[in-house]
Amino acid sequence: MNTNYKRSCNSIESPARQLALSALLAVEKGTFAEQAINDGLEKTLVSVKDRALFTELVYGVTRNRIYLDHVVDRFLKKPSKKMSPILRLILRLGSYQIIYLDRIPPRAVVNESTIQAQRLLSGIMAGLVNGVLRKISENREDLKKEPANEANELGKFYSHPEWLVLRWLNEYGPLETTNILRFNNSRPSLVIRVNTNKIPFENFLQNLDRQNIKHGKIYPDFDSIEIRNLGQPVSSIDGYSSGHFLVQDIASQIIPGLLKIGSDHRVLDSCAAPGNKTFHIGSALGAKGKLTVCDLSRHRLNETQHNLLRLGVTNFESVCGDCSDEHFVSGLGLFDRILVDAPCSSLGVLRHNPEAKFCLNPQTLEEHSRKQLKILQTVSKLMAPTGLIVYSVCSTAREETWNVVEKFVLNNPDFEVDPIVSGNFPSEVRIDDNGMLWTFPPSHDIPLDGFFAARFRRS
Repeated sequence: MNTNYKRSCNSIESPARQLALSALLAVEKGTFAEQAINDGLEKTLVSVKDRALFTELVYGVTRNRIYLDHVVDRFLKKPSKKMSPILRLILRLGSYQIIYLDRIPPRAVVNESTIQAQRLLSGIMAGLVNGVLRKISENREDLKKEPANEANELGKFYSHPEWLVLRWLNEYGPLETTNILRFNNSRPSLVIRVNTNKIPFENFLQNLDRQNIKHGKIYPDFDSIEIRNLGQPVSSIDGYSSGHFLVQDIASQIIPGLLKIGSDHRVLDSCAAPGNKTFHIGSALGAKGKLTVCDLSRHRLNETQHNLLRLGVTNFESVCGDCSDEHFVSGLGLFDRILVDAPCSSLGVLRHNPEAKFCLNPQTLEEHSRKQLKILQTVSKLMAPTGLIVYSVCSTAREETWNVVEKFVLNNPDFEVDPIVSGNFPSEVRIDDNGMLWTFPPSHDIPLDGFFAARFRRS
């Protein structure tokens, strides 16, 4: 054991790294990274600086898991898949900081990671951590070098499944694929939509200033603000409990407007949770309008109800059930407008849900596609003669987008695509030749999540 190692064991590691390890253990057991972060921030009082680092570490390690494991195994004398979860996570945390966080001196990272291993494991394991991370530090610049434009190398370096990288290479070529991979691993800003039914936009900006919350880009057409490096739970922002705002990416905000809602319409939101798009629908309806909110999960439906009431939307009824079930939907009635914001792979929102990419394969995309088509076909029977249906997913996979549309129109000749035309959209939104909306591949001017939408009317 060297001198530096002995000295380091008499120190205490930072609260951010302790919290990050606990949160990453939860992610390993199936908790979403976002939820693990929120749980950690709500249960523990830490400084603003530590909150920001904690969030960075949890998301960063989750996004880059494949590459971090590759790097660790490269410098282990005997790579082992049977390594204990805690040891693996300590090494991932240390490797992430050394490779990706230039502001933290590698020596400090090695020191704190060694302390963590000593406290939680043993002196032998602390020595292993110390040795591996020192080797990674020595090879830091080499480990940052861009890979060759091959699916296996790109997938490893950017921590994406190889089959997915190969798909994008075939569709978009190496330059755009690399752009997609970098985008997916980037730190997303938080986009807040101000509920101007409750507070004027300028007043909300003033509230942020009073709380020393710095905002970035403003989207006046969407009453929205970009916030970076919040470092605290969203629910702790003044005005949250009063319904002054909701968190929603610009791409997601575009979808409800495609329904062309009238104040007296009857509207069905068939897969409503968590209710962000439902808020827009409810806000567009008048006293004579009717909004029916459905979701398969009672828990998620309860959360949706709570969210809507927080935001001041009261003109709705909620019904728990599966909208792919013909018997269930038969009792819902007829509707002028139907939104099918279907459950999907989340391929378009990997910045926010980085763990999703590790759970996917081509078979799961096909499974999603069958379920999406079933929901769309089932609820289409509820549409009034002059009604409209909007189908949307936060996915970029052909199985969940164009294939669903093609099969629906083929199986239901009394329906046709109602082309979406250019409207009050950011320039990054694409309308294809068939009148369907895409926000993919991503642009770095306005970094929109990847959404797809198609609208249908009766033939």
